[in-house]
Amino acid sequence: MPRTLSDEPIFVCGAFPPLSINIKNLSKEVLGYCKEIGLIQPQRESQAKADFRLKYGECLNDIDAFFAKLKAMDGKDLVKTYYKKHFEKSAKNFKQFFNEIQAIVPERKGERGWNYEALIKYV
Repeated sequence: MPRTLSDEPIFVCGAFPPLSINIKNLSKEVLGYCKEIGLIQPQRESQAKADFRLKYGECLNDIDAFFAKLKAMDGKDLVKTYYKKHFEKSAKNFKQFFNEIQAIVPERKGERGWNYEALIKYV
């Protein structure tokens, strides 16, 4: 009877050191090993994020957390919590700041309440 790949231990050879692993853990361990030896490089940051980081990086302690929150953040929170407290002194004006934010999260364009006209009243 032929063997099937299930939860039985297997050995991975060739480019990877011999590992005795379960098939469920194979992808995790191989991915981790590839990252460790440099076969997989971290994704490059978009140009919009890189520009924003250069311009406003010193305004916020954890700009990466800010980028992550942008995908679901309410527009009012963007203005009151972030723009007024952290970015207002560094930004020329809110319109330019919001355009830079739009470049970072273009998938939010057209969302209700996520436009300059709706947010300018909170500035």
